[in-house]
Amino acid sequence: HAGSIENAIEILLKVSDESELKSILNIFVHQELLAKKCVKCNGTGTVNGNTCNMCNGNKSKGVVPIYEIMKFENLGKDDSLKDLSLLIEQGKIKHISKKHLAEKYFEEGVLFEEDYKRLIKNNN
Repeated sequence: HAGSIENAIEILLKVSDESELKSILNIFVHQELLAKKCVKCNGTGTVNGNTCNMCNGNKSKGVVPIYEIMKFENLGKDDSLKDLSLLIEQGKIKHISKKHLAEKYFEEGVLFEEDYKRLIKNNN
């Protein structure tokens, strides 16, 4: 129930020993489900001035998963989970951010602009 992998690790560090946590971390996935823009009305809720019959005027139809993944590799005893950016730079964490998936979905026209902007702003 965390907002990101980084937030989840912060929570775990409050209740766990960091060395123990490093020894058990392998892959961490964080996912959120966002409203999928209706393909018929392009997220407007109307088609030719009438309520869209596909989304019933709700502008969205279904959900799209947005996720980030971190794979932890070769963490040493001196590596700190409090600085994930450094561990990513050092190649000790492989990271796929939400930003890349958000860009793909936005280009395909299934993600609302406000969701896209939030994801781009908050995820590097």
